[in-house]
Amino acid sequence: MSSSAGVTTTCELQTTVLEDGRRLNVIDTPGLFDFSAQPEFIGKEIVKCINMAKDDNLSIKMGGSAVSDNDEVRTVVLVGKTGNGKSSTGNSILQRDEFESKLAWTSVTRTCEMHTMVWEDGRILNVIDTPGLVDISDESECIEKEIIKCIDMANDGIHAVLFVMSIGICFSKEEEYAFKCLQKLFGSKIVDHMILVFTGGDKLESLTLDDYLNSSCPKPLKDIVEMCGNRRVLFDNKTQDKLKKSKQLDQLLCLVNEVVDKNDGKPYTNELFLKYQISNLKQSDASFEKQLSEEKAARLNVENEIHTLVVSCKIRLVLNRSCPKRELHSRICPTKCSSVWRI
Repeated sequence: MSSSAGVTTTCELQTTVLEDGRRLNVIDTPGLFDFSAQPEFIGKEIVKCINMAKDDNLSIKMGGSAVSDNDEVRTVVLVGKTGNGKSSTGNSILQRDEFESKLAWTSVTRTCEMHTMVWEDGRILNVIDTPGLVDISDESECIEKEIIKCIDMANDGIHAVLFVMSIGICFSKEEEYAFKCLQKLFGSKIVDHMILVFTGGDKLESLTLDDYLNSSCPKPLKDIVEMCGNRRVLFDNKTQDKLKKSKQLDQLLCLVNEVVDKNDGKPYTNELFLKYQISNLKQSDASFEKQLSEEKAARLNVENEIHTLVVSCKIRLVLNRSCPKRELHSRICPTKCSSVWRI
C-alpha cells in the first residue's frame, strides 16, 4: 500500500515456523520519517520493539526481525496400545483434527506423524503420533523400528513421552507389555520423561481420576504410576466444552514443563538413545560370553563323564578277558561266591 503517511503506526509482532522447527518473529515498526506523527511519539513506539523482544527472549536484528532460541519449543510423543485413543488425544492437544482417528480393530496410525501448534504468545508444541505398540496385524519388529523414528523427527529432542491408556478398557497384560516395550526400546530411564494420559474422561461422570485410580487400580498400574513420578492427567477427547478442553491441556502442559525441569531442561535425544543402544549391546555381548562359558563348562562335564564311563568299560573288558569266570565272579560278588564255594 502506498501512502504519503506511514501505514504502520505501532510496533507489531508476527510469528512463523520454519521447516526445521525454528521460530521466526518479525517486528514491524512505524516509519522513521513519518511527518504525520510527532517524532517523539515515533521514537517511543520504535523503542517498544526492544521490550517486545526482551519479553520473548529474542535476539534483536536490524530491520525489526528476530529469531528465537528453542526454549519455548516443546516436542511430545504419543505412545501406547492400539485403540487407547492416541490420535484423538493428539487432535485434542493441537485443538484441530490432524491425525486420523476412528474405531478399528487394528492401528489406524501406520507411521510416525508430526504436527505443530503455535500459540499466540509464540510458544511451539510439536506432537508426534506413533503406531500402536501391541498391534497383532503387524510384526512387532517393524512397529518398533517405526516408533524409534520419532527420535529423528524431533530435531531438538523429545521433551515428554505421553503413554496413553483408556479408562474404558480394563488394565491388562497387554498394557503392561506395552509399557515394558518402551523401556526395552528406549531404556529404563525413559520413565523420567513419561506422563500417563488417561483417555475416556467422559465415562467418569462425577468421579475424578484420583477416585478412579484409588478405587480400582491394579498393582501393576500402581507401579507404573509410581515409576512415572505420579505424573498423570485425564483427557476427554469427546467434549465440546471449551473451558474443559483448555483446562485439561493446561494440566498436560504443566506436567510437560515439570518433566523438563526434572531433567534439567535436557530432552531425550538421539545421543541418549545411541548411548543406551551401545550399553545394551555391551550387556548382550557379556551375556553371550557368559552363556558360551557355561555351555563350555557343561560340555567338559559331559566329556569327563563319557571318558570315565569309557575307562570303566575298558577295565571290565580287560578283567573279563584275563580272569577265569569264577574268579571274575568272585571279584564282582565276593559274598555270593564265598557261599557258593562253601557248598
